[in-house]
Formats: sequence, structure tokens, C-alpha cells
Amino acid sequence: MSDTQALIRGSISGPPNFTLEPEKHQIMLQVGERQFNTSLQSLKKAPTLEKLVSPQWNQGSKDKLIFIDADGDVFEHILQHLRSGMFPVFYDRNKGHDYAMYAAVYQQADYWGADKLAEWIQTGMYLQMVKVTHTVSKDDDYQGGESLNTSQEIEYFPKWGTKEIYVCPRQIPSHKGSQGSCGRQCASARGTNPIRYEEEEVLKMVMVRKTTSIAPLPWPQA
Repeated sequence: MSDTQALIRGSISGPPNFTLEPEKHQIMLQVGERQFNTSLQSLKKAPTLEKLVSPQWNQGSKDKLIFIDADGDVFEHILQHLRSGMFPVFYDRNKGHDYAMYAAVYQQADYWGADKLAEWIQTGMYLQMVKVTHTVSKDDDYQGGESLNTSQEIEYFPKWGTKEIYVCPRQIPSHKGSQGSCGRQCASARGTNPIRYEEEEVLKMVMVRKTTSIAPLPWPQA
């Protein structure tokens, strides 16, 4: 009789008795002041942690909290890594990398035996996940109006200066600064006189644009 046939017969004679495999059974952890639900399957990736939890779970703590004396806020990142295989990046656009958090996570990862996570931090792989670029531009007649997305910042370095502005011989305001707007009548009004310019105060601006980008998925996985 094939396995498929046996399953079909079982469904006819009565409902099968489904039970969770031990490594998939829910485990409740109390870590510091934080509570987490996980499974032995996830904890197997951190041998020291599994050795601590597994005996208590097997000895009747299946429906009780298992206490772990550790920082729950740090342990959260350990558990997330064990579940998904993803590596954490603690980066703030204004403050940069949070090296204190990396150190705390490394200490727990190394202690619990989450070797790939510990190596990720120890070798500084997280530094490759964030890219910061700077571009410099100059505007000799700054009018404002830049558009930015959430990954960008601009630092401004202003300076006042002057520039020569074309003056229409007929004093037509719309021709000011635009010699090409003047026609024959303007040329006739100027006659043999030199083209007239006047100095005008302008705001000159040097802009440094900072763009922060995070490496796209997929990230390295455990």
C-alpha cells in the first residue's frame, strides 16, 4: 500500500492525529523583560541556546515560560536572525552605525553559538550594506526649489556676489537680463553706444547633496 493510499484511507476511517514535531512546537521565552515565542527548530542554529532551552522544554516546561537572563532588546535581533537568516543593520542617517548595538549583539551571538551572525559583525560586513555618496553643485544665481527624497540631505554654503545684467536701451523691464529679447527698435535706440550692463547682487550657493542607500535584497543569509 502506498503512502498516498494510506493517507486517503485514514481520512475515511477517521481524522488523522496531527501533532507538532518537537522541534516545531512553540516555546515561550522570557528574556529580561521581554517575552518571545519561537521553536526548537529556530534555536538549533544557536547550539548553546538550544542546549539551555531544550532540556527545560523536554522536562515539562512546554506550556510555561523559560527564563533566560539576558538583554531582551538585544536578544530580539538574535532570534530574528535565527528565524529568517537575515543579518541586522543598525544605521541612522544622522548618527551613522550604532557600534554599541553591534557590540551587544555580537556578544550574545558569540555566547549562544550563532556563529554566522557573530562573524557578520566581527568582520564588519554590515559596513558594506550602507552606501553614502556626496555630490557638490554650484549655483551662481540661487533661487531655491530643490526636490529631495527621503534618502537625501543637502548642506548649503551661501555667499553673496554680483553679476552683470544686460540693460535694454529702451528700459523695457521684460528685456532686462535678456539681450536676445531686444529687437531692431532697441538696437536703433542704442545707436553707436556700447551695450550697457549693470551689476546686481545675487546669492551664490554651493550645495553638498548626501545620499544614503541600503544594499538591495537579497542580503547574505545564514
